[in-house]
Amino acid sequence: MNGLVVSTVSGRIVPDSLIEDWWTLWHRSPEATPFQSPAWLVPWWKSFSPGELAIICVRRGTELVGLAPFYIEDTARSKRALPIGIAISDYLDVLLDPSCWEIAGAALIEAIAERAEELTSWEFTELAPWSAALRLDAPLHCTDDRDVCNVCPTLPIPWRATSLKQFLPTHRLQTVRTAWNRMRRADAPEVVLGDAANADELFAALVSLHAARWQHLETGGVLTDSRVLRFHHVAIPALAAADLLRLFALRYRDQYIAVHYGFHHRSRSYAYLVGFDTAHETLSPGSVLFAHAIETALNEGATEFDFLRGGESYKYLWGARDRSNQRRVLRCSRIQFERRIANERH
Repeated sequence: MNGLVVSTVSGRIVPDSLIEDWWTLWHRSPEATPFQSPAWLVPWWKSFSPGELAIICVRRGTELVGLAPFYIEDTARSKRALPIGIAISDYLDVLLDPSCWEIAGAALIEAIAERAEELTSWEFTELAPWSAALRLDAPLHCTDDRDVCNVCPTLPIPWRATSLKQFLPTHRLQTVRTAWNRMRRADAPEVVLGDAANADELFAALVSLHAARWQHLETGGVLTDSRVLRFHHVAIPALAAADLLRLFALRYRDQYIAVHYGFHHRSRSYAYLVGFDTAHETLSPGSVLFAHAIETALNEGATEFDFLRGGESYKYLWGARDRSNQRRVLRCSRIQFERRIANERH
């Protein structure tokens, strides 16, 4: 198709040669998030591997211009194509080179159509409004179901802003100032920046804070699964090496009382996980770190601070506005194709 060559990576191992090309394509994709990068998805696959790979690759010569990273979940009830990274990733999508977006996208869809009849469904989840996968035409013999799956509250950062007081609610800033003043009267609080040297230490503190909080609430947290922990231990160094990681901790009286685990890429910053010591809740340590993360995003030129999935009330206290992710499911059969052709003829 138009000089493009389509292939599929199957089996259980993502080839190193593909990872290098994947990075190049990801950097060329203007709307790609850290969740579509190899730093996130390759560790996910290594940690979970819940089926057989079905990564569709579109090349122009030797250049990778399209990528759909999927796997096949084969159970007694269904056989589905699902995106690598599902469940713990807040955004998922295909990657397409902007220089040949339409033809590379068409090649991806044609490859999906060729395999779709053997599957119960081909599913795209957590698609942001700008996602390439939302703009691809469905194959003729497929039904195309779409629905809203999650909201991602997002704080816009005015491009002319030079300080937090220009766009954050006054009551939030007052909470942060009060917390800092209270801590300073007792000790010297410090925000510690995570890097390759201390990332393991800060993430361990986050796990500990989360465990204590969820135990207090008598329910399970997102960091209780050993596979999830293994994934983050592999992903964090890769994210740091790609300068995507934004890990901050608040140290007070020689202990970490809050940790913020997030990302930054181009004009967006993301808040993935935050944990704080419930024993110091009156000091608002989570708010202190959020303010620091938002200020860092401002200084790095971000135009939005994304609180990611979930409509928790605290996000709106910062002025966040809802943005919805979508789920798209393709179900294909020869009968559907024949009916669609018949309808178009009439």
